[in-house]
Amino acid sequence: MVQIYALLGVREPFDPELHWVTSWAFPRSVYAAIRLFLALYTLISALVDVALTAKSGGVFGYYSYFTNLSYIGIVSWFWASGVQTAFFAFREKTGYPLQRWPRFLRFMHSLLFTTIAVYPIIVLVVVWAILYDPVVYWANTYNTWDEISGHIINSVLITFEVIFSDIGPMPWWHMLFIVIGLALYLGLAYITRASQGFYTYSFLNPATQHAKLAGYIVGIGLGGCVVFILMRYIIVLRVRLTRGMRELRAVEAAGHVKQVDDSGEKA
Repeated sequence: MVQIYALLGVREPFDPELHWVTSWAFPRSVYAAIRLFLALYTLISALVDVALTAKSGGVFGYYSYFTNLSYIGIVSWFWASGVQTAFFAFREKTGYPLQRWPRFLRFMHSLLFTTIAVYPIIVLVVVWAILYDPVVYWANTYNTWDEISGHIINSVLITFEVIFSDIGPMPWWHMLFIVIGLALYLGLAYITRASQGFYTYSFLNPATQHAKLAGYIVGIGLGGCVVFILMRYIIVLRVRLTRGMRELRAVEAAGHVKQVDDSGEKA
């Protein structure tokens, strides 16, 4: 079991270098504040969207859209990572609660990061390459805000995390979970068609797409793998380019701890 968790990116000890709660570009307190601010922003954005959807009578359909589910993942990530970073920055200083939690929860945390690093990019590509309809998207103020928030800003937020965090490359085995997640959503889409009478996305309708449907399904699945590889190597590149900055921060942190210890001994 330990070997399985190691393959999934959960090793013992877990994150001794504190990569999950630090940034090469920001001090720990600033990074905690940024993550919590983004957590609050994305939560408010999602709640407003749900409330307006409920007002129009379609609240149950809200959770049938891949765009909305991936956005909920972003909300979850910023709250989970923000709280852990805040504990590290303002309370524990040398660690954070997730390090002591069961391995399964650590795995879920790392897998959550993988999903939010990949799925919003898939949403971005599919929406603007396949589903884009200017008449609908820019029909009114709400539609404009909804499209920008759910199909552009989401990717900007994730790109920020990928570039400015210290999180290492996702384990290769996580690609399997990305494909499984896409397959599960496909099932949800057809359950929605059977239970609520509509297709969440027009390209999933076999009556109109015919042979193209298989191409869309396979293409999006392969696209998920391509996006995973792309994001993984962006992280690899970031790790290499910021190694000097991270080492400098580690030296500064070690010096600060020594000063605190020395002052305590002198006292």
